[in-house]
Amino acid sequence: MLALKETWIQSDAPDAVKLDVAPPDYSVIHRHRGSSADRRGGGMAVIYRDSVKCTPVDVGDYSQFESLAVKVVGRQSSVVVVSVYRPPGELTSTFVDQLSDLFDQLVLLDCRFVVVGDLNVPGPLAGQLDRRATDVFMQHGLRQHVSVPSHVGGNILDLILTRDDDVDNCRLVSQLSE
Repeated sequence: MLALKETWIQSDAPDAVKLDVAPPDYSVIHRHRGSSADRRGGGMAVIYRDSVKCTPVDVGDYSQFESLAVKVVGRQSSVVVVSVYRPPGELTSTFVDQLSDLFDQLVLLDCRFVVVGDLNVPGPLAGQLDRRATDVFMQHGLRQHVSVPSHVGGNILDLILTRDDDVDNCRLVSQLSE
C-alpha cells in the first residue's frame, strides 16, 4: 500500500491519467482536490494490491487539511488507514480543532486505525513537533512513531500515528498488504 499526497491529478482528468498511477496488479483510490479550473497542487491517492480489499471511508471534510481514509481488509483482520496532508504554513487553532474532529470520527468508527501523512507541524526546534499537535495526539491516546527527521531542514513532518494501546497497527498494515 502506498499513500500519495499532492498528486496534482484533477477530478476532470482523463481516466487514463487517473488510473495510470497504479502499476499492473494494483488499483488506486483518489481524492481529487478539484477540477482543472481550480488551483494547482493537492490531491491524494492510495495505491494497493488487487489481492487486498480496499474501500473508501467517510471521515468528514476539513478546510485545513486534505484526508483520504480507506478500510483495508485482510484475511483475518482489517484496519482503516487515513492519509493526511496539511500544506506548510502557520499552525492555526482551526487546524488543531479539525484534527481533533478527525480523531473523534475515527474513534466513532470503533475499529483499528493508522493515520499517516505530511502534517507539517514542526516544533520550535529541529526534530520536535508543535506542542498543540502533540497535545491533540495525547488527548486522543495516540502514539507518533516517526522519530527521525523527514525533511532536509531537520524537522519531522511525516508522521505515523496509532492508538497507544494498539501499536501493532503498523505491522498489521504491512501484513494485510502481503
